[in-house]
Amino acid sequence: MASLKPIKSVRDTFLYKSMNKGGYLDKTLKNAISKAKVLKPSDLAFEVNTINKYYKFGMRKAIMEKFDSGLLKAMVLPPGSTDRIPASFPFLLYGGNEIGSYVFIDTYSQYNKTSDTYNIDPKKLYCLLESGYIATLVQKNARVFSLNNTMASEGGAIYAHMFIRVLNKKYALNVDRRAYAKVLFLAAKFFMINLLGMKKDSDAVTNYALKVSEADSPIMVRELDARFDESNASDNIAEFINFLRDNAYLISQSLAELTVRDYLTDFVNMYQSSSIFALEHLSYFLFMVDSVILGAYLNNQAVLEDVVGKSGAKLYTVISAYQD
Repeated sequence: MASLKPIKSVRDTFLYKSMNKGGYLDKTLKNAISKAKVLKPSDLAFEVNTINKYYKFGMRKAIMEKFDSGLLKAMVLPPGSTDRIPASFPFLLYGGNEIGSYVFIDTYSQYNKTSDTYNIDPKKLYCLLESGYIATLVQKNARVFSLNNTMASEGGAIYAHMFIRVLNKKYALNVDRRAYAKVLFLAAKFFMINLLGMKKDSDAVTNYALKVSEADSPIMVRELDARFDESNASDNIAEFINFLRDNAYLISQSLAELTVRDYLTDFVNMYQSSSIFALEHLSYFLFMVDSVILGAYLNNQAVLEDVVGKSGAKLYTVISAYQD
């Protein structure tokens, strides 16, 4: 398997930087974390009891132990607070030697003033906790996950189809099988290089991407592949989208109209803002997948079910094997 680059922090993504103009996002998250109340399992007794009694998911025991110990912190802002936790952040890692997650349930919970309690759909609570837990596993086992064949092949397939579905709605790429295969190939490469940290000019990346694309022959993507490896297209999602635009004449001339702003707007409209960081960060990509697998409806479940398909369950099996 190819050599690796370190998996980046979410703060190093193009998306975070573009949303953090003037330190806005840093301040927003810092204020939210400092002012939020940390709910204990006893504060969510009904939800926790439901999870423990009825949910049979493979990581449930480990997750509820982390919740009980305080490594997974369910966070809500005080009633009436003018602060907001962006829906694009279902969780955020913290810690040094012992890594935990702030799990932001504020968007999905309701405050009962009479009883001074919070309520949340148990499935949503569990998914948010599990996704925060998976993020800690990614951080601890980044190299293991990046070297995993299933993560590259099945993850690459999900990512590529997630990415192209947005383009297909606007540019109808599926009417041109060759154009469709080329974009799938490039998107799978972007996933493996940018999100997994694999080396872009490796045979492994190319072979996995070819499998995802179902291209008739490597010759179909040879020129694009060479141009991709010589460019900055894998640096961030903006560079990748611009690469597609700049090489539209090799894919589909309709992509000459593609812009980063339009693509990101269309992505959010299709999948909801909770999924935006799935474009550039492995932990948030796995959150999107996890929500679909669990049926938590934390994103556009109806659309993403077709995208995730059976590949999601295969990824879940890989991740479960490294729970601590």
